[in-house]
Order: sequence, then C-alpha cells, then structure tokens
Amino acid sequence: MPGSDGELQRAVAGLYNDGQPLPSGAFAYLLERYGPTRGYWAFYCRNAVESGSGRSE
Repeated sequence: MPGSDGELQRAVAGLYNDGQPLPSGAFAYLLERYGPTRGYWAFYCRNAVESGSGRSE
C-alpha cells in the first residue's frame, strides 16, 4: 500500500482527524497497525468518505 496515495490519505484524514492532514508519521502508523488487513481498511476508509458516512461531513 503506497504511502503516497493522496486519495487514501485524504480519506483517512477525514475519518481520523476531522479532515485535517494527519500529523507526521500517523498515516504510516495506521498502515502498520492494520497489518495484513490494511487493504480492507483502505477500502473501508475510501468508501466511508465517498458515501458520506465519514466523520468529516
């Protein structure tokens, strides 16, 4: 999962940080935290934001 994926980083910021950019290292920490299931996590993040169910509405 590339850390340079801007779409995913924006989605994660919307869910975890009220739409503000994540602090340095936070995105990498989250990717590590989800380990082998991070692909599912990324899918959830992108779709939660697209469907409007994210916290940054």
